[in-house]
Amino acid sequence: MNTKLLIILILFSVLIVLPLLLLAASTDSLVASLPLILVGLILVYSSAHLATMAASSSHRIVAITFWIFVYIFLAVAPFFQIAIQNFPWPGHYDDMLLVKSSFIVIGGLIAFDLGYYLIPVRKALLVTTILNHSINRRIIPILGLISLALIPYLLSRVGGLEMLFAPRSVRVQLLMLNFNMPTMMLLIHGLNTPIYVLSVAALVVWIARHVKGQRTAWLWKVMTIIMLGATLILNNPISTPRYQVGTILLSIVFVLPWRRWSSLVIIIGTVLGLFIIFPFADLFRNTLDVNVSERIVQTSISRELTYNGDYDAFQMIVNAAKVLEQNRANFQLGRQISGALLFWVPRAVWENKPIATGQWIAEKMGYSYTNLSSPLWAEFFIDGGWLLLMIGFLGYGYLVRIIDNWYVISHSSGYARLVSIIVPIYAGYQFFLLRGALMPALAYLMPIVIIVLLCGVNTRRRRYRVGHQ
Repeated sequence: MNTKLLIILILFSVLIVLPLLLLAASTDSLVASLPLILVGLILVYSSAHLATMAASSSHRIVAITFWIFVYIFLAVAPFFQIAIQNFPWPGHYDDMLLVKSSFIVIGGLIAFDLGYYLIPVRKALLVTTILNHSINRRIIPILGLISLALIPYLLSRVGGLEMLFAPRSVRVQLLMLNFNMPTMMLLIHGLNTPIYVLSVAALVVWIARHVKGQRTAWLWKVMTIIMLGATLILNNPISTPRYQVGTILLSIVFVLPWRRWSSLVIIIGTVLGLFIIFPFADLFRNTLDVNVSERIVQTSISRELTYNGDYDAFQMIVNAAKVLEQNRANFQLGRQISGALLFWVPRAVWENKPIATGQWIAEKMGYSYTNLSSPLWAEFFIDGGWLLLMIGFLGYGYLVRIIDNWYVISHSSGYARLVSIIVPIYAGYQFFLLRGALMPALAYLMPIVIIVLLCGVNTRRRRYRVGHQ
């Protein structure tokens, strides 16, 4: 049997059978229902995509993380939740609502695949022109030194060195006492983001030279190691959100030289990480006084999938459908997405600026805790129903195909371009964007994009030829 076909069959089987075995060990009675069957189809569909990409040694890392998100958060987690009849947040849902929500997910996935595989890719697109710019190797050390020099000042503004390893909730509460939200976010982004993006850029240049058989100056290696070390310290898992830590670790892994079985290892490793490590990566969110062994003994994968709010993506799609179905709200006709795209506009200027969609849904549902997620499926459906859902994912699939294509070309050529920086970062960040809400996700993404674009700024002086008269 062909090796690739064997890998597809084995991984496809494991991805489907493993959740079923875990579920069978968690409940004595499993009753088949239409919602469970539909979520099972999502499980099969996403497993087939992941198995195929793993066997083909695909470099299409944005597509890989898209389908990993779908597999974990929109297939496995809701499969457990519907089977056990328990969801992370309060709510009672009949089968018809669960069926409708499942079709919302399926419709988005079909539209994504149509955009990814069927729409012809035009070469002369603005996004590809920008991404194809070469990295300016002269500007990275300058920006790196500036970022390193600013760290002591920014640390002093946010409470000093001890705040680096303070529980995240404590850190946020203290910052909110001293700063308004825009200032707080500016300080946090200024401290964490530039050094992270620049360390990835420096690593990209180092690896590109290594792939082409060129020597890298020892000063560049030292600079890269220092910036990577600073990045991991400033973005440690105690005081930093898990999605941010995961983005950093995945982007570094994606930048490393690609081997024959890299995609297989990454898919299996990321899936296991989201099952096992991700729920426990928030141990120190509220306090450092945590008994890790006791927490491990008291929990299980099935309990995490059904009670932990981290896996609420499917339920928030259900809540979005419920809010609209029960006439608690009408379609927002682009209001929520426009608010997310214009996140940078102050509320003092835009008085009726919409709140994040996760908060909007939570308030409509009557939840006391409103800082909730809003998957991209819910964002599109709330703003424009089935039509916007299909158009939105058609466009998103097309966009993912474009940036994946350019990343594969750049990766195989060995040239250090902006696409070599932004795509590995975005591939990891996509988990946050897909889970939402869209407004904070875009607000976090924009500083990253700005720093990446600065890495391509041309600092050379233009020479003009003067003719003789």
